[in-house]
Amino acid sequence: MAEFFVNIRDCGALTNSQVDQVVVLWEAMSEYDKRPTVFAERFPSHLKGRFRATKKKVAPGVEATQR
Repeated sequence: MAEFFVNIRDCGALTNSQVDQVVVLWEAMSEYDKRPTVFAERFPSHLKGRFRATKKKVAPGVEATQR
């Protein structure tokens, strides 16, 4: 499938036969390969201490002047 996409990357639009070929290639893939990629969390979802963001309600445009 990757080789097919590399070969057609310079095309502006796909023809009907190319679309059919993509569908055939997708259906031939294993269920494991069809799963979405799940990335590890880069930052903790909860921060503590001085790194925690303040929860002040500020009017739009005022936030930049407060920093």
